[in-house]
Parts: sequence; structure tokens; C-alpha cells
Amino acid sequence: MKIDNLASPGSVTALNAATKARGKEMLTSTDFLRLMTKQLQTQDPFAPMDANAMVAQMSQLSTNSGIAEMNVTLRTIVGKLDALAPAPTAKKE
Repeated sequence: MKIDNLASPGSVTALNAATKARGKEMLTSTDFLRLMTKQLQTQDPFAPMDANAMVAQMSQLSTNSGIAEMNVTLRTIVGKLDALAPAPTAKKE
């Protein structure tokens, strides 16, 4: 996802600095929504953001959120399966 399309360079730079200060390399969905809100507040009403680009970015955010949620669920399932599996026994020679 290109964040440069969502907000002015100054706000992107500030958000990147804040993100790195938190020890993260990637922007979160909260960061994305902040950028999008800022872009909507500051856009030129006579030249709004392309609706197709906005829908594509929202779709991408939704997909990423779904994948993250699925990873958490799969980790939970793996943990439960590991708890049910018998512990491996050492081979006797």
C-alpha cells in the first residue's frame, strides 16, 4: 500500500517518525486510518481523491486485517493441537 497517496509529505514523514519511535517498521491499520482521515480533511474539494484508489486501499486494509486475524486463530489452533498431542518418547537402544 502506498501511503504517499493518502496524505501530504509532511504528515507521512511525521507518521513514519512516530511509527519508528514505537519500534515498528510497518504502519498499523490505525496509522492507515489516521492518514486517510487527514487526507480527507485536507484534500481539495474540487479534485478529491480517486474513488477507485480509495476503495482499493480500503479493500487492501480489510484483506490485511483478515489475514492477521486468521494468523491469530491458526496459532490458537496449533497451540491446542500441541496440547492434545502426546509428548514424544525417547527411543530406547
